[in-house]
Amino acid sequence: MSFRTLTVRLDEPGGGITYVGDSVPGTAASEGAWRIKRLTETATLLTIQYADGDQNFDNVWDNRASLTYI
Repeated sequence: MSFRTLTVRLDEPGGGITYVGDSVPGTAASEGAWRIKRLTETATLLTIQYADGDQNFDNVWDNRASLTYI
């Protein structure tokens, strides 16, 4: 089994929302090489959605708030 080292970023803008992004070390926040998910917590429910509805490393971390999460 091979393991891949990833850089992880977190952003908690409030309102029960947390963005989690990961990419290979050294990737700029402006590069389209991030896998981003949005965690939304409401009462006792936690919803996890991925940008573009997939787990591909093809999003820009700087754009996390304006991406479409499915």
